[in-house]
Amino acid sequence: MSHLSVRDFGPLKHFSGDVARVNLLIGPQASGKSTIAKLLYYLKKLPVKLATFTPAELGDKNYYEQFLKALRSDFIKLFDPVFHKPNLFSHKSSLIAYTFTKPGADYEHTVTITQDRTSAGKNYPAIKFDRRLKEGLESLLHNIVDFRNRDPKGLISSRNSRLHHEEARKDLFSEAQELFGEKRSPIFIPAGRTLMTLLSGQLKGLKVDLTMDDFLGTINDIRPQVGQGLAEIEEQARQTWPKPPNRTLAKLARYEIQKILRGRYTFANGEERIHHEAGSTKLSVASSGQQESLWVILTAYMLILEQDASFVVFEEPEAHLYPESQYAIIRLMALLANANLDNQILITTHSPYVLVGLNNLLTAKRLGNKHSRKISDMLKRQYWLDIKNLTAFVFSGDGSASDLIDRDLGLIKSEAIDSASGIMNEEYDRMMDIEFEEAGR
Repeated sequence: MSHLSVRDFGPLKHFSGDVARVNLLIGPQASGKSTIAKLLYYLKKLPVKLATFTPAELGDKNYYEQFLKALRSDFIKLFDPVFHKPNLFSHKSSLIAYTFTKPGADYEHTVTITQDRTSAGKNYPAIKFDRRLKEGLESLLHNIVDFRNRDPKGLISSRNSRLHHEEARKDLFSEAQELFGEKRSPIFIPAGRTLMTLLSGQLKGLKVDLTMDDFLGTINDIRPQVGQGLAEIEEQARQTWPKPPNRTLAKLARYEIQKILRGRYTFANGEERIHHEAGSTKLSVASSGQQESLWVILTAYMLILEQDASFVVFEEPEAHLYPESQYAIIRLMALLANANLDNQILITTHSPYVLVGLNNLLTAKRLGNKHSRKISDMLKRQYWLDIKNLTAFVFSGDGSASDLIDRDLGLIKSEAIDSASGIMNEEYDRMMDIEFEEAGR
């Protein structure tokens, strides 16, 4: 179990919430949804950052301080495009606190980020770990640096020595995951994906947000695989991967992808195309919905095939999609959430249709316990979501966020779903009142 608390950071005055298997953040733009998503991604990525740490200086230098410096640098890269340094922390009492409990442990670990008031007004983040974490970090950092100093690069290194070195690398990464109680691979799929979809091969070297840079790496890693065809990559994976894909999940995922993409994606001879009944279209001239959703659905598909534990952030996955397709993309994410019981997904959205879709999946689970066969005939079990494994928060323009779960009904509260239409209906009613008043004079 992990928990994030935020006070007076960026647009947020206060946020406090657990991290569940499915996490939903809804609210207007610039209300703090992306802030929470990026903070959790940053914190979930700590084991990766630790396992790949390379010191700038060797010898008797303090590797722990060097590691903190690298973390501060990433933090500033992540938030600088949104919160410029002078306003990075909105108040002197700003605090970010992340707590987690490792399996089998009876105590919590804490990571805190506050404003560093000793940096001559530079407003840098101060990142602190509790005593147990710090001791574990210092020990593991020395092992990691020692490992890097023994990297077998010479011509005389044997195959056995290289294999032993690779096993040692995996062991160190496992130790880093164990230290932070986090075995999930972190992936961030940011909003505004159209440009990255079209120019992903041409953006290398440009200064982009840290999450976008990571996402470009994800695209470039999986493009050659999914470009062969989704059914084809599943069969290849079945023959070569240690853990073969789940046939039912893969088939259901392809069904949802077809409804969203309305075609078949290929990548051949350096060209990306969408194939449909009338022929094929270059991705560069495909619809905005196809371009925006492409790497959301293809990344989700690969993760469903792999079935490895992941933490995945989907920013506005419904962008440019028709309501029916929005429901399909939510169903795809439910398949991903259920592909591995350790998976965690976080969705930021502006769309009430996303909430309606999630409520359908929650209702299927609740009623399926009583009417299993009839409900599963309508909606396969692989889509069902349990309210106990879901959090939902609505963000307002005043810096607050509130729980959106109706505990009695086991659903996402309807007021958030109806709020936009309520405002428009009220405006319409007022205009009609004016019409009736004028007609009665």
